[in-house]
Amino acid sequence: MHPKNLGFETGYVGLTGTQFGDFGWGVTNLYWQQKFNNGKISFVIGKVDPTDYVGIYGLTNPVTHFQNLAFLTDPSIAVPNQGLGIAVGAMLSDNIYFITGFSDANGEPTRDGFDTFFDDAEYFKHIELGYTSSFERRYFDNIHLTAWHIDEREKAQVPDSWGVAFSASWFIDDQWIPFLRMGYSEGDAALNERNISIGLGRYFSRNGDLLGVGLSWGKPATDGLENQVTSEAFYRIQMSQNWAITPSVQVIFDPALNPEKDVIAVFGIRSRLNF
Repeated sequence: MHPKNLGFETGYVGLTGTQFGDFGWGVTNLYWQQKFNNGKISFVIGKVDPTDYVGIYGLTNPVTHFQNLAFLTDPSIAVPNQGLGIAVGAMLSDNIYFITGFSDANGEPTRDGFDTFFDDAEYFKHIELGYTSSFERRYFDNIHLTAWHIDEREKAQVPDSWGVAFSASWFIDDQWIPFLRMGYSEGDAALNERNISIGLGRYFSRNGDLLGVGLSWGKPATDGLENQVTSEAFYRIQMSQNWAITPSVQVIFDPALNPEKDVIAVFGIRSRLNF
């Protein structure tokens, strides 16, 4: 059983872990980034990962925060895999910003992507307008609205889809980060037609530990499937400046693909060493 597919194999419409793969060599990021006006205007072009900048908030890092996709991104947004693309971001004022761009709807880290980007011409497009307390705290104090559209993928037989998503998170006293995230989509490209997630992060400044809890309700985009509820709690123990251990538990209620099960529990532990 592959860890990334654990959710679907147990009947859950979603990903209980995203940082797993078994595809040999691949390129996830290879792009040119240019900044202007002290970084307040910037763009990237090349091989990009749209989840790096579409609908992000202060607890969106899969290495250091949650594991379940419901709390990392928004399952109602049909974000494609890594592929060729371009994105532009700018601060319109001291507090208002926008991000827009497009990327290959058929992107894969194991391919160069020139054939699918230019020949198939099927794209994921997005635009985001947001409010932040300051440019320096844009990832932590953040309220935004995202609109997106993805073209029909003929070879994959996936219809075109669109949606909107809302996210609000705020870093209070540099310790607490509550969040509320909601999304709606039309079409079958996204995992969920509707999604609501709430949660809280608690940083412990004395040692760098982090506690995170989240609760998410989702209506799968596939017709005939029932709603499901996802919860996750983790505690990142900062053993040293460069080493962290993060135990976690996920509890899934009424998994949509497994109506015989009322509850599924997923236990995990991560170790991260950085230099």
